[in-house]
Amino acid sequence: MGQKINPNSYRLGISKGWPVRWFLKEGYAKFLEEDEAIRNTINKKIALAGVAAIEIERTQGNLRVFIRAARPGLIIGRGGKGMEDLNKAIVDALMKVRKTRSKVALSLNVEELKRSDVSPAILPSRWHGIWRSASASVAP
Repeated sequence: MGQKINPNSYRLGISKGWPVRWFLKEGYAKFLEEDEAIRNTINKKIALAGVAAIEIERTQGNLRVFIRAARPGLIIGRGGKGMEDLNKAIVDALMKVRKTRSKVALSLNVEELKRSDVSPAILPSRWHGIWRSASASVAP
């Protein structure tokens, strides 16, 4: 058997972009750990919204998180309350990773996924919902 290569590596820069946009000469491990904490927090808080992609962009002193979801209304919430809660949860997770109480300049952007029927990240959850409803109606 030959070496296995992730198919995404062939597509990066051509038809797909990088999931994170930042570059450092040192401190790579720290930022990678922060990115993982951000992704885990988002997936834990808003799993039902059908999150297809999470992109993280870092500039000088700023942190932007772009979330592509099938149902952005579940993330935003009534009057933006959901965004405030998610923002606070991400800042708390970052403070835990950094082990300081320093201020984090975080900007959350939620984008609606235009064609959620072809997104591979969302399809399993939809099939699971269809399977559960079908098995409930067949059960004796």
